[in-house]
Amino acid sequence: MPKKKQKKRIKRKVKLKNIYRVKIGRKNGIDIWVVDGMNVRREIYADFVYGGNDKRYKFIPKGEVWIDDQVDASEIKFTIAHELKERELMSKGMSYLDAHEQALKLELKMRRRAERERLMKEQNTPSQLLKIVD
Repeated sequence: MPKKKQKKRIKRKVKLKNIYRVKIGRKNGIDIWVVDGMNVRREIYADFVYGGNDKRYKFIPKGEVWIDDQVDASEIKFTIAHELKERELMSKGMSYLDAHEQALKLELKMRRRAERERLMKEQNTPSQLLKIVD
C-alpha cells in the first residue's frame, strides 16, 4: 500500500510567547508587528519568511500583519505593502496565489519607483555638494 504524502501541519492553537518585538503601527484597522522570525520558524512554522498576514496564516491573530525582524529596514515598506495588499484581496475572496501575484506586482512597482528616485538623487548630488562648498 503506497504511503500518503503528509501535509505540513500547523497546530490550531499556538502559543505566541516571545514572538512580538515591536508594533510598527496600524493601517486600515490592521496592526502591523515586527516579530521574531527565528522564533516563528522554530516554534510555529518553519517556512515563515519576510512576513505574513492573518488571511494567509491561521496562526497570525485576526487583524494582524507580521514582518520578520530579519527583513532589512530599507525593505520593510515593501514587505508591509505586499502583506496589506495580499490581505485586502484575500478578504475580498481572492485565492492566496492570485492575491500574492497581485501583491508582488505592487511591490515590484514600488521598488522600481524607489530605484528611479535613488538614481535621480544620486545624479543631483554632485551639484548639490558644490553649492555647499561655494
